[in-house]
Amino acid sequence: MSKARTRTNERGGGTLTAWNDDVKAIQHCEIGKDSLLSKLIFKNHILLFLLNVYRSNVDSFKALFNEVYAKLPLELWKNLSAIGDFNLDMLEESDAKQIFLKYIKV
Repeated sequence: MSKARTRTNERGGGTLTAWNDDVKAIQHCEIGKDSLLSKLIFKNHILLFLLNVYRSNVDSFKALFNEVYAKLPLELWKNLSAIGDFNLDMLEESDAKQIFLKYIKV
């Protein structure tokens, strides 16, 4: 099974989240133009939130996490995994890198 986010009027962007039969998708929430937050149940009892990200510029990075914060209570962030294309070079110092490190555990 899968869920996709695509753009119809612009070049690039979009995400695809796919899962196997051990996972049941309960809810999907669009985040920004290209990202998708999915509420999943794994093996009938493990709650997981999967954030599939496509971030196309530095300015959208903070907005992305602020929108996730608005939609997912902090106590559930322990069940959140983020995957995708963050367009971020972790070897270089940048404002985007600092924002990323602020919001995640490395």
